[in-house]
Amino acid sequence: MQGTKSLLVLVSVAILIASSCTAHAGPVRITCRDGGSRVFYDFDGRQSSERGVCDRDAACDGVCTFDFSPECVACNLSGKVSAECPCYALDSPCNERFLVPVGPRRRMGRLVRKFQQSYAMTFILRCRPARKRCKNTATNVTTTTVPGELAVEGIWTFTTTGLEDSCPAATTSPIDTSIRIARYGSHLLGCGAAFHGEEWEGTSSSTDFTLALNNTCCDVGCKGGDGTYTTYHVAGTLHGTSTSAGADTLSLTQEWILSPLGNASCPPCRMTWTGTMTRVPASP
Repeated sequence: MQGTKSLLVLVSVAILIASSCTAHAGPVRITCRDGGSRVFYDFDGRQSSERGVCDRDAACDGVCTFDFSPECVACNLSGKVSAECPCYALDSPCNERFLVPVGPRRRMGRLVRKFQQSYAMTFILRCRPARKRCKNTATNVTTTTVPGELAVEGIWTFTTTGLEDSCPAATTSPIDTSIRIARYGSHLLGCGAAFHGEEWEGTSSSTDFTLALNNTCCDVGCKGGDGTYTTYHVAGTLHGTSTSAGADTLSLTQEWILSPLGNASCPPCRMTWTGTMTRVPASP
């Protein structure tokens, strides 16, 4: 699939660093050059580098765009086996995006982020100014927009207008509240807030798009009348269509089918959510 690679973001670097320590002692410094393609890492005096994490838009526009999974890096640095860490392919929308502007008078910009998820870690993201000979601009960098297809790339938030729900009252809701969508040619990938780390996949036309998620995990369930807990297999579909409100507001339907696993005390059920999705403006 175009844009999806077997390389896991930052894993090779994290393994290299973790080989000499089982727990981190200080922050991880990640340095990028505006318009460049390689990042440089510094962790307790150990250095390495890798391509692909930054600058993701490849434009010399005064901002470095980082794309990676902080939890993936923190997990690898903790000494865990890589296969046990929540890492994604390089172009996955489940990676987090950070925009770091160049400092005033072409000085290096800096952004500090502390994460307290499964693992605690501090990242210092640094952005060097573009080289003076750099010609890449926001207008001449290749984009993934496909002519004739609905432009759904970006981050969207959802607003509810209606809900049909046949599930028991005690059922955990799988309904999503936002999503980040990336395009690779005619193929779409999405990562939502409710099932972060689970990728939606789908396609689009000139007027609509469809994304599907087939999640067999145990995040959703219900407590039956006999007190036993039922785990559901969850299958979801997002269907968005263009509206007269413009390209940044689409009508949206979420369809969720919940099928009980094992000896179930709760019945199969369905949730149909209707509403709108609004594009979050890109940060300057």
